[in-house]
Amino acid sequence: GLWCCCCRGDACVGFEVDESSLTGEATPQTKHSHQLSHSSHNDVNSSISDLTNIAFMGTLVCSGHAKGVVIATGHSTELGNVFELMKETSNPKSPLQIKMDELGKHLTIVSVGIIVAIALIGVIQGRPLMTMFQVGISLAVAAIPEGLPICVTVTLALGVMRMSKKNVIVKKMAAVEALGCTRVICVDKTGTLTQNQMTVTQIYSHNLGQRLYVSGVGYNSQGDLLINGAKAGRSTCPAVTRLVEIGMICNNASLRHNYGEDSKTSVKSNSLFSNFSPVGQPTEIALLVLGTKLGLGEEIKQTWKRTQEIPFNSDTKWMAVRCSSDSQFSAPGPSSTTKREIFFVKGMTETILSFCSCYNTTDLLSDASKLQENDKNQILMVSEEMAREGLRVLALAWGSDLENLCFGGLVGIMDPAREDVADAIAELMDAGISIKMLTGDSRETAITIAKQLNIHDDGVNTTLSGPEIDQMYENELADVINNVSVFYRTAPRHKLKIVAAFKKQKQVVAMTGDGVNDAP
Repeated sequence: GLWCCCCRGDACVGFEVDESSLTGEATPQTKHSHQLSHSSHNDVNSSISDLTNIAFMGTLVCSGHAKGVVIATGHSTELGNVFELMKETSNPKSPLQIKMDELGKHLTIVSVGIIVAIALIGVIQGRPLMTMFQVGISLAVAAIPEGLPICVTVTLALGVMRMSKKNVIVKKMAAVEALGCTRVICVDKTGTLTQNQMTVTQIYSHNLGQRLYVSGVGYNSQGDLLINGAKAGRSTCPAVTRLVEIGMICNNASLRHNYGEDSKTSVKSNSLFSNFSPVGQPTEIALLVLGTKLGLGEEIKQTWKRTQEIPFNSDTKWMAVRCSSDSQFSAPGPSSTTKREIFFVKGMTETILSFCSCYNTTDLLSDASKLQENDKNQILMVSEEMAREGLRVLALAWGSDLENLCFGGLVGIMDPAREDVADAIAELMDAGISIKMLTGDSRETAITIAKQLNIHDDGVNTTLSGPEIDQMYENELADVINNVSVFYRTAPRHKLKIVAAFKKQKQVVAMTGDGVNDAP
C-alpha cells in the first residue's frame, strides 16, 4: 500500500533517498533519526525536503540502511495527497470548446429573436396561430448548424495527423487547438529541462589555479575536458587525471552489464554506457562518467585492492577507502616500500582541507607542494563560488596518512540542462510564449539552469518560493506572476495555485513535467 515511515533509533546509517519524483530535487536527501523541531514538523507550509527524518512512499533508497515506524498510509501519505489533488482538479474546457459554447449561445439568442419576430408578424397579419407555431418550430430546427460539429471534428483530426508527423501523440483532439492558443508554458525542471542525471560540469585544480569545464550531459561518456575553451587530454593535466582517479577509486558505484537488448535500464547512446547500466549513488556515478570522458575505465579500480572503507555519513561528511597496490610509490611518510597503502578520500571541502598539508602538482605524491593558509582560503572561496552557481561541490584528496593528505582538487556536480532544450525554448519565446520554470529544487540550482536556458534575467525577472506563494492570496499572486520566471521549492498545491493565477488573467496555460508532483 501507500505508506511513509519515520526513522527511529540508531538504525539510520548513511541513509540517502532520491526524492526527485516528489520534489524535483536531483540531489539525494540525507535522512536521520533525530527529532525535528516542533515548528518544522507541524508547519503546514513545510516542504518534503524539510522533513529529514521521514522516508516517503514512491522514493528510491540510494545508500545506507534504516529502520522506521509507519506513520501514515493511503490518502494520508504524500502520494495520497497528490491523488486527492488530482481528484479535485476539474477538466477545464479548451479555448475551442469555450468559443463553441459562446457561438451556441449567440446563435440561440439570435434564432429565438428572429423566430419570435416572424411568428408575431404572422399573427398580426391574421395567419392561424398553429400555422405560425409550426413555422417557428421549422425555423428553429433549420437554425441548428448540424454540419458545424462535423467540420470542427475533421479539422481537429487533420491537426492530430499533422502533429503525428512531428512525432507528437495527441490524446484529445481539442488539445490540438489549445496548444495553438497557449501563451504560457509552466515547465518542470528535473527530468524535463534536465535529464535527472547528475553530471560533473566543473573541476578546480589548485595547481592550475583555475576552473576547468567538462562538456557532455548525463550518463554519457561523450564529452571533453576544456581549459580556456580548448580541449585538454590526460597528458596535458596529470594533476587533474589523478584527481579523477581519486573520484573513481573512492567510489562504490559500478557499471552493470546489460545482457538483453531490450533492457529498459540501459542508457541508449553511442557511448561506453550503451551496453551498461550505472548502479549506485548519482554523485558517484557522475565521477565514473567523468573518468570515461578522460579515457579511464573501471579497470583503474582493479589496480587498487581495497583493504578498508570508512563510509560517508551526514555527521562526518566524508568518505575514505584505503587501498594497496604493487606499483612503486614515493610518498611522504616514515618509509617507502614497494607495496604502499594509500587513502583516497572525498567529502565536504572544509573537512577535507583540514586533513591536507599539501596539494597536487602532478600525478605523484612526491611532487606535491605545501598547502599554505592562503591556499586554503583560495580553495574555500572557489568552493563557495561553485556552490552559489548551484553545484554540489566535492573535495578529493589522497595520501598514506589520513591526517596528512594531499589535496587533489574540487569537482562541481549538478543535473545540467538537456543539450537540445535551449533551442526549443528560444523558438517558443520567439513565438511570443512565456516560459515559467517550476521546481522543488533550491533557488541557486534553479536560477543556474534558468540562466543557461535564457529563461531568467536578474535585471528583469524575479523568483518566488513555495512558502512565499502560501502567504499570498490568489489576486496578489496574479498581480506579480507575469514578472516571475522561476518558482522554486514548490509542491503540487503551489503548481495548481500558479496555474489558477494565470487562468485568472485569461491566459491559456500548458503544464509539462514527468514527476508525480506534476500530475495534478
